[in-house]
Amino acid sequence: MLKFKKFLFIFGCSLALLMGCSNGNDTGESNNGNETGETTELKYQKEIIENINNAKGPFFIKFNNSKNVLSENEVGNFNVKFKSNNTTVNRLVFQDNNNNIGLNNKSAENFYKYYYNDTSIIRKKTDEVLKNALSDTNWSNKNKVLFSNTSTENTELEVNPTKNFWIFDNNKDIEQEAVLKFKNDVCNVWFINNASDKVTAEDIDFEEFADKFYSIYELNCEIMGTHKYGFPKFSNIINSKDKIDIIVNDIFFDSNDNNKTATTVGYFYSTDFITNEYLKTNNPNYHSNETQCIYIDSVILKERPTLIYSTLVHEFTHLLNFCQKICVQGNQNSMDPWFTEMLAMLSEDMFYEKLCKDSNLLENSDNPIYQDFLNRIFLFGTNYNYGFTDIWDSEIYDKNPLIAYGNTYAYGAYLVRNKGGFELLKDIAQNEFINEEAIDEAIRNISQKYPKLHPEIEDFKTSALYLSQGILDCFISGFDDPISFNIKNSIKYGNTDLSFRPYDIRTIYTQQDGTKIYSPIRFDYNDKVPLRGYSCSIHYIENFESIEFNVDNNSPLELYTVFIN
Repeated sequence: MLKFKKFLFIFGCSLALLMGCSNGNDTGESNNGNETGETTELKYQKEIIENINNAKGPFFIKFNNSKNVLSENEVGNFNVKFKSNNTTVNRLVFQDNNNNIGLNNKSAENFYKYYYNDTSIIRKKTDEVLKNALSDTNWSNKNKVLFSNTSTENTELEVNPTKNFWIFDNNKDIEQEAVLKFKNDVCNVWFINNASDKVTAEDIDFEEFADKFYSIYELNCEIMGTHKYGFPKFSNIINSKDKIDIIVNDIFFDSNDNNKTATTVGYFYSTDFITNEYLKTNNPNYHSNETQCIYIDSVILKERPTLIYSTLVHEFTHLLNFCQKICVQGNQNSMDPWFTEMLAMLSEDMFYEKLCKDSNLLENSDNPIYQDFLNRIFLFGTNYNYGFTDIWDSEIYDKNPLIAYGNTYAYGAYLVRNKGGFELLKDIAQNEFINEEAIDEAIRNISQKYPKLHPEIEDFKTSALYLSQGILDCFISGFDDPISFNIKNSIKYGNTDLSFRPYDIRTIYTQQDGTKIYSPIRFDYNDKVPLRGYSCSIHYIENFESIEFNVDNNSPLELYTVFIN
């Protein structure tokens, strides 16, 4: 684990770092008496080959240790006195202020132009309704029943019966007839023919689709928790079901909209867990299907079934998280978007190899699952200073939602690969807490069990800080040397074929004019970029005589520095 040198700036003080860089070592001694905070060895704890541009360091890490956003005027200033023969090294990539940076390759850019899964409209529509519905905690211990006593009303169905479902449109709910096309022991697959002439029931292999869900069902429930909770802890929430209803239809009725820049691939709608009795009185414009269900876009299922398989895992995980954290644990507060999206993407992550293997896919541009992960990591590398916690309700999300997904996935992927793997993930998903507190609890438990497993990661805040290690490795080892987010072999869960595979976070994107964009970004010393909650920016300075850093009084900004040979 990388060891940082930490300098805390408090009481409005300035810190002058008079450091000689001839040998890359730091003695831990203060040269001017203004140094505060703990000191540790700065030397990078592994053999260093040759880093980019023969840099001698140091690298500075600015870390925002708070939920508050630090603007460009609040991230401090480096005042540097350079040596006479200085050759300043600029950052490797320019971060577009409008967040219009390109995706990893042209095919992926075209792919996402139509297919990225923007579900923010659903989240914003349901948050307030759910919050009010959960305010009634009228339940008693007698409602705690065994899973075997769950409702069976969605299990006794024959293929091809019809049933009406409420379908969510942008402005209203619409009731439409669905046909049961296939069922197995864990799901019912319904089809609504509302996509004009773009797709019919004959275009979709519903048996294969249901089998794919069956193949991930048990293991996902093992990690994320079961959806069978009997009676919930809230009187306005439905009882659990024995099977999941999957509703295939043209989501948002947009298959004929040639001007639309994105199509929702699938979604989970928490309002379906709220009873219509409650909605009729309190929110008459909302309707519930009163079942545990997820929605899948029929047009994309026809055109890109492999993408749908990954989406199945993602949306089913949202449903399981809701069941565990709300229905079973009784949390009245809803999960933050970053928390539930992190868990959903980590489910995709752990099923990645299985889904690709089952679909005979390789890691290339024809594999939408591979492209999905690749572009998340690329956008994280070029926008990591925006963090992952509060970006979901910001102007950055409105401009490019994929940055939020990329940053959130990168954090979760780093965490599970470095602090407990599946055991940690299972604890996060099933303990009684949500958001930061759920991660604090899981890290505390795994640390007690495995005290030598990266002890530097002590809680949520330190886990966010050490995410910068994965970024820093790219600059120290260089873009031509082997490196991955996981230096160990893939982690297996029991005897199953699930694993968290190693992957490289470095990508190089060649633009149309031939110039290259390197991800992740390395900022120059004078680049002042905003830092959202629990995010960092990595800066580089070389060939200097002295450095002075100034930051405002009581700032949550922490500065770390790492020297290399």
